[in-house]
Amino acid sequence: MLPKTESLIVEFKSDRNKISDTEIVETIVGFANTQGGKLYIGIEDDGTVSGLNQSRKNLSGLAALIANHTVPPQSVRVEMIEAPRNVMIVEVPASPSIVGTASGKVLRRRLKADGTPETIPMYPHEYVTRLSGLRLLDYSAQVILDSSYNDWRLAKSSG
Repeated sequence: MLPKTESLIVEFKSDRNKISDTEIVETIVGFANTQGGKLYIGIEDDGTVSGLNQSRKNLSGLAALIANHTVPPQSVRVEMIEAPRNVMIVEVPASPSIVGTASGKVLRRRLKADGTPETIPMYPHEYVTRLSGLRLLDYSAQVILDSSYNDWRLAKSSG
């Protein structure tokens, strides 16, 4: 039931030393701004199940933390499975808009040349591509700066 390797839509995070909330939120934002995916907390990068930190038991608390630290609030599904050791799975849907952390970071996922995934910054010039892919960008609805009524009158009479 557990995947063996990471991919664009699968990320493993070790929780031996209690992964930081910031790292969790940033991974969630990366998934939301790409194709969605699943974060497995308690699995090492090599696929070894190491289990959850003793302090991590509250499923609804993690979902609330993610919603409270993302803008707009990102809804996720969190579940616990008992493998050789407990693993928490955070399922993230692809967002219908661009999502950032509450501190202002906008991130996305990509595959490196060696095929391993990473979460990287999403720059403003990439927003257009994201919104266009979501069919939310309509160039015909954009304001044309420095235009006047005469421009429209002339365009209509020549067309």
